[in-house]
Amino acid sequence: MADNGGGVGPAGKPCGVSGPTRGASSTSSSSWLAAGAVGTGMGAGTDAVTVGAGARPAFNGADFGEGRGGRQYLAPQLLLDVDHSMPVMREEIFGPVAGIMKVASDEAAVTLINDSKFGLTAAIWTGDEAAALAIGNQVQVGTWFMNRCDYLDPALAWVGVKDSGRGCTLSTIGYEHLTRPKSFHLRTRT
Repeated sequence: MADNGGGVGPAGKPCGVSGPTRGASSTSSSSWLAAGAVGTGMGAGTDAVTVGAGARPAFNGADFGEGRGGRQYLAPQLLLDVDHSMPVMREEIFGPVAGIMKVASDEAAVTLINDSKFGLTAAIWTGDEAAALAIGNQVQVGTWFMNRCDYLDPALAWVGVKDSGRGCTLSTIGYEHLTRPKSFHLRTRT
């Protein structure tokens, strides 16, 4: 494995910012979600698997070192041909797994995004900033991305809605819980 400046991935190949998950529980959780869409485990060779629920993995995990003895590593995976009934589209995922689903319209996308008990983040890829802002105002998520989904800006609040956590981190709002306020009530006239 090599760090190619953007994250962990196969030596000599460009890669994104996703890398190894932390520990067996996050690896097995993400594997379970991906397997629920594909219909099998997410070990080496899963890019050839198009059975089960019909999802199609975009990558072979073995190309990223997945499945090498004793390693708690889950390769990044894009699942194609998923639908809204699959766990990968309905559960909150903290591993490098994402489902890609075609929708008929922006309205349909908003409806499907909002039809979830979770609401941490969502993203759109578009060249139309006005459309991204309009859709972002309709979706029930705490953080909305345009043309990325991998960035935390310390100046912006990081917050979830629905069952995606309570409270806020980052930004002046998030840092307020690290302070100890003190109130002074002074009456200078008697």
